[in-house]
Amino acid sequence: MKIAYIHNINFKKNIAGTSVALGFEKAFKRQLFDFKFFDIVKISSIFLKNESNNLITYSPDIIFTSTNYLQYIPIDKLKKCKVVLWGEFFKNCNYENQISTISDKNKKIINKFSDKNQFLIWSQHSDYINDVFFRGYKTELGVDVMQILHCADKDDYIEPIKKCEFDFLWIGQSKHREKLYNEIIKPIKKTNKKLLEYNEINPIRPEDIIKNKVYRNSIISLNVHTEAQLKHKILLNERVFSSSLQGGFQICDNILAREYFKENELIISTKFSEIIEYLNFFKKEDDLRIQMINNIQKNILENHTYDNRIKKILLYLSDKT
Repeated sequence: MKIAYIHNINFKKNIAGTSVALGFEKAFKRQLFDFKFFDIVKISSIFLKNESNNLITYSPDIIFTSTNYLQYIPIDKLKKCKVVLWGEFFKNCNYENQISTISDKNKKIINKFSDKNQFLIWSQHSDYINDVFFRGYKTELGVDVMQILHCADKDDYIEPIKKCEFDFLWIGQSKHREKLYNEIIKPIKKTNKKLLEYNEINPIRPEDIIKNKVYRNSIISLNVHTEAQLKHKILLNERVFSSSLQGGFQICDNILAREYFKENELIISTKFSEIIEYLNFFKKEDDLRIQMINNIQKNILENHTYDNRIKKILLYLSDKT
């Protein structure tokens, strides 16, 4: 079976997007699927036709891509192909500027080709968000929506260690988390010298995160979501899963995580004073920190790997054939 994964290959600042693409690649190849990346920038160019021709020649059985890329894909020449789409919101949502809504043009493409191509919408959001903002895919276009949470690659598993090089680690884009970044992360940076930070100004590749074991080498990794994500339970970001499996101990601010992880697996806090207390506490409590990492790693390996997600998707597609 041939899998085509279409995304913006060279957009390296999107750490999560790149990590997800690599995670799917490794999981599919581990299961001996034929897997190939295609660059949406080249496919969408009116001057560069080779990438579209390469996609047609490849003749994938399944395409993974985003709804906002659909208009550029030669779907009319891939009539037997199944299409798994990372879904933009179907209904307009003003919770934050990052949220995009599927265009009428792409709705029409799904409607036009749904009798020849099997479509599935993939959402990383809570059941509530899916019901309110994604159900139009089903009611108006007849296309199912499946909750596919972020996850981690099981091959990235690393055992935690007691003696860490850094006290504190922050990885993520700070611009759209500005309020929380200023309230929590900046004060921590002033009081802790042994810290490590990567953001849009000082980015790090997902491959280097793994290679350098940056999560395992820090006592605490602070995982901060956006205000809208916290208020409306929009999603759990990729670091909830990947940082822990890579041997890191995280403090997460998203209470949605409690639906998937127990108190002996994950610390959840949004208060600066509490975070400082946790940081000081776990500097001295190595055994407890290691035990909690072991607990959450076991959960992730059993329930939240790319192999889990692929199995769920393929089972759905085969049942609908």
